[in-house]
Amino acid sequence: MALITSNTAWAGAPPRSHAAKAVLRASVLEGVAFGVFVGLGESYITAFALAAGASPLVVSLIASLPVFLAAGAQLAEDRMVRVLGGRRRAVVCFAALQALAVGAYAVSGVARPAGLPWLLIALAALYALFGAVIAPAWGGIMADLVPPQLRGRYFALRSQLSTLAMVVSFIGAGAFLNQVVDHALWGFAIVFGAAALARGASWLLLRRLPSDGALSTRPRRQHVAPSETDASARVIRRFIVFMFAMHFCVNISGPFFVYYQLRELEISYLWFSLLQAVASMATLLAVRRWGRFADKAGNRLGLVVASLLLPAIPLLWIPFPHVGAFMVAQVLSGVA
Repeated sequence: MALITSNTAWAGAPPRSHAAKAVLRASVLEGVAFGVFVGLGESYITAFALAAGASPLVVSLIASLPVFLAAGAQLAEDRMVRVLGGRRRAVVCFAALQALAVGAYAVSGVARPAGLPWLLIALAALYALFGAVIAPAWGGIMADLVPPQLRGRYFALRSQLSTLAMVVSFIGAGAFLNQVVDHALWGFAIVFGAAALARGASWLLLRRLPSDGALSTRPRRQHVAPSETDASARVIRRFIVFMFAMHFCVNISGPFFVYYQLRELEISYLWFSLLQAVASMATLLAVRRWGRFADKAGNRLGLVVASLLLPAIPLLWIPFPHVGAFMVAQVLSGVA
């Protein structure tokens, strides 16, 4: 936490920044709790659906429908924030709803209602909708709180700790599920129950966020010339088309990797968690190197290199059904 308390990093900030420091320390802890929540909850939704007897169609809907609905929800995010009375209220409210959604996964694992796979689609959609509202609202609050000169280092620290918590909890859940594989749905119920508790801890820490603008350290926005705005708009439009094409191609096969691993290859939950952890750790280790590469060669070249790496990932899964090849594929996935 020395980074947050450094007086140098807060040079020029208003006196109320002392209160902001406490909020930022709590936010780092919230990131750890959120990482545990993701590692125990979101990461196992598709695996839970397969254990419940989901078909490839259900798996594809669990992966695609929530993303589609979440994109639509972000278009209405500003209106929902206004209805709820501000960004902080929106974040706290929808974080609580996310905890309830994951808790519903735990209950469904025990109750096993008829049509369970289809219920999981609905819960996945609600989970994604809640998250789609939280992300921009939380980002706006944090952008107000973190001084520009501290922003890169602070978010890097928070992201690293959150990712580490996610990886450790994910592997731990995989090891646990491996031991209760004969009672998998009960095992998933326990894992999702723990995930709901982790989101509950995250929710308590999110309640410490200030009301909109109350502790803002953001400098006033500078005027941007119309010509610069027009040029930026053209670049953004091209980038949106690029991202659309990339996500379209990735999601042709992406939703079925978990199905292929658990249903076709029948790998254990422990190996499943280790493979996913390899990708996350590769991302964690590659982020700073990608940053240095972008500083020297530019972001455009970085996007080109990553785009060339992506098509190689599925090619390593099919002809080489061996854990070693999967590890290489996951490293490439995390780096790209």
